[in-house]
Amino acid sequence: MNPELNSADPASPLRLLLVCDEGHSTSILMARVQAAAKRCERPITAQCDGFRAGLWDERSADAILIAPQVAYLQKDFEKKAEYPVALGQIPRRVFGALDTDSIIAEAFELYDLYAPYRAAWELCEELAPRGVLVCCAGGMSSSLLVWHMQRAADEANLHVRVQATGVGRGKFMMDKADCVLIAPQVRYSERELQDFNDRRIPVGHIPWQRYGRMDGASIMRQAVGLLEEGGTPPYEMDEAFRARWEGALAELERVKRETLARRDEIVKRYGKKQKRESAA
Repeated sequence: MNPELNSADPASPLRLLLVCDEGHSTSILMARVQAAAKRCERPITAQCDGFRAGLWDERSADAILIAPQVAYLQKDFEKKAEYPVALGQIPRRVFGALDTDSIIAEAFELYDLYAPYRAAWELCEELAPRGVLVCCAGGMSSSLLVWHMQRAADEANLHVRVQATGVGRGKFMMDKADCVLIAPQVRYSERELQDFNDRRIPVGHIPWQRYGRMDGASIMRQAVGLLEEGGTPPYEMDEAFRARWEGALAELERVKRETLARRDEIVKRYGKKQKRESAA
């Protein structure tokens, strides 16, 4: 057994996702990884999938390793991913030899490498603007309202981002919002929206009078009340917070660059290591 597999302290199982073209060619590899995991002191679970499904699974995995035949899809994963899941490639020689020890060791090494990146990302998520989502019939009638609401938030130095959309698209944007305001003309759609409210964020209705007057200030106060109700009150954008927010963003970019550069070095090292062992 590769000694690198036992170098870390026991922890909660690392969820590894193996991705190939359609998921078939990695099924045998996944079974072997699962068998090898039983000999590893640090727990790990493995799944496999095709790249089309894998593109939507990054939050259900701690590490994603892409098979060499679809290595060109790595940039697609990086563009789509909104969470810094540890992402790397299985070197061609490692994949061809079904070297499960190297695959498991690479997954753990990549996951540990991404720890500072995850920490920086989580800080930025904590300090990010609170998301207020306004749902109307098509998203157009509330665009002017959003402008007034955002202006009211900026004048009050509140770290808030207001967006407007139709109910159809809004159902799939609720996971990125902290509260939802429903325009009066689509008041009936609350039950439909609640079906997609997995995080149970607060949902409110905009009164006709406020909506008709485009009273951004009072509707913004309503949104702040919902945010407080949901436990995510908006930050006050004073000089100290602005410096902290900008510093967190800069640190995230720095850590991201360093992580991705070192990630590529790790992948190359495992490929070369397998080549040397095969020659021996």
